[in-house]
Amino acid sequence: MATFMERLSFLQKVPTLMKATADDESPCPGYLFEEIGKISQESAGCGQCLLEYLLERLQLESCHVKIKVSSASQVSRLSPALRNPKH
Repeated sequence: MATFMERLSFLQKVPTLMKATADDESPCPGYLFEEIGKISQESAGCGQCLLEYLLERLQLESCHVKIKVSSASQVSRLSPALRNPKH
């Protein structure tokens, strides 16, 4: 489980993630994939927050969001927190 400080740090990254998973037809800019990869590797807690964020975004009905979340999750799949999430 992510600590309070990890969650607080993650909140600063939400605007980047919102841009990467925006509900529009434009593709996610490549540099954002690099940023998502960095977020996933920052710490186990940050990776857990990223997982929670991406799962929440998948709840939206938009196919654009679902495709972008799928792409983002492929970038971040190497994170230990995403491979072995703790409930």
